[in-house]
Amino acid sequence: MLYPERHSCLPLWDVWDPEETREDGRQVRAFDAENAGIEWAEDWDSGSDYAAVDGEVVKLVSEVGTTEVFRVIITGEQTIEYHASVVKESDNG
Repeated sequence: MLYPERHSCLPLWDVWDPEETREDGRQVRAFDAENAGIEWAEDWDSGSDYAAVDGEVVKLVSEVGTTEVFRVIITGEQTIEYHASVVKESDNG
């Protein structure tokens, strides 16, 4: 690392299902509660059933070392991308 004295990591957040305990969840690094929900989705929803893309996912989030808990509703959308290939049929139209 070039300047280790200037390095600081983002805060660590616990993210868990409302039906589970905080200890059952996962941890992400994020600026705030909203970003923690997005980080969770990018890391775990995309590797599973895309629940946030098909509807919405509710998670509880709390910055590690604090007792304040936030409910985060996570949604997503699919990006559709089209491609085309051109093949010449004939010279005489």
